[in-house]
Order: sequence, then C-alpha cells, then structure tokens
Amino acid sequence: MTNNVGKDVVRYKVTDPGDDTINPKPGTLRYEAILIPQKVWTTYRKHMNITLHKLRKIDRDAIRLVIALKVWIDHNTLYKCQNGLIDVTRGSTDVTISNNWFRNQDKIKLLGHDDGYIRDKNMKMTIAYNHFGRNCNQRMPRVRHGFAHVINNLYRKWTQYTIGKANLKYTEEQKCQVANAKSMRSLTSELRVSKCSRRSRC
Repeated sequence: MTNNVGKDVVRYKVTDPGDDTINPKPGTLRYEAILIPQKVWTTYRKHMNITLHKLRKIDRDAIRLVIALKVWIDHNTLYKCQNGLIDVTRGSTDVTISNNWFRNQDKIKLLGHDDGYIRDKNMKMTIAYNHFGRNCNQRMPRVRHGFAHVINNLYRKWTQYTIGKANLKYTEEQKCQVANAKSMRSLTSELRVSKCSRRSRC
C-alpha cells in the first residue's frame, strides 16, 4: 500500500501525540488535518496514543486504518461522513473498536479490503460496547475476512442489516440435521422434563 500514493498527495508522518487546538505543532495529527490543504498520506511513528478533540467536517472516512497493528478506537461519536465511518483494511489486525456512538450514517464499519485480498484473512478485531443508532443503515460491521469478536453492542433503529459477512462458506462438518418438531416427545421422553398435552405444546 505504500506505493499507492498519487502525485498530488503530500506525505506526512505523525511523530507527536499532542493535540494543541490553538497552535497545532508540526508532527501532530491536528497540524496535518488543519494546516495542510492538499490530500495527505498520513503515517504514524510506532506505538503512539493519539487523543483528538473537537473535530469538525471530514470529506472521507471518519477513521481509516491501512496496514495498522494494535490500534484501539475508543470513546468517539461519529456520524454523517461522506463515505463510511470506520474502514480497517490492507492487513490491519489486532484492532479494538469500543465505547463509540455511531449514528446517521449509511455505511458504518468495513473490515477487510476486498474479497480477494489475502493479507486480511488473519485480521483480528474486537467490536464491543458500541452504540449503533439512530439511523444506521448497514455494516455494523461488515466482515470480509478474518476473525471478529462482536459483543455487547446496542443496535437501535437500524434499517438494512447489522452484522454482515462476505463469501459465507460452509463445510460438510458444519451441516446438521434438524429434528422435526413432532419428534420431540421421542427425543426427550427419558429426560422427563417436558410434559406434552393438548393445551401446552412440546
């Protein structure tokens, strides 16, 4: 992905995790976001914690991770972005997205670049304690590849779907025969737990 930078794109490296809203310093993410008018390809020095405050309009994904490792996205309110809210792609892994509020957006989270991108097959994600709604349409998240642990999220007033997976594949071992409801008595007669009668169904 490093050879993908166009001629009109400025390269910028974040080396300082600070966030001075009045006088952004070179090397901070706010300096890039406010003072560089061109399109920017932003990279980060390893092992940084970055806290941003009072962000305004964004003309692309709210958060986009490309070839990122060990990232924690926490306590954000994200809505009304031009594209999606969070994209995690191109071999990114060990990402936790927690305690965020997503609302008023069509596409929320995409995990995986495309269906054929091999480096995303080992992606590991945790999506926990997030609030989706109101007016979230789809991708909460959409998992193209990898492993996603999705727990204890609140989904309110969604429209199209919540959790999606591309290219569902089932093996022979995953197939199972479902018993007919009429056979319940014979299946549970020795357990003596269910009492079937005309008034109460088994």
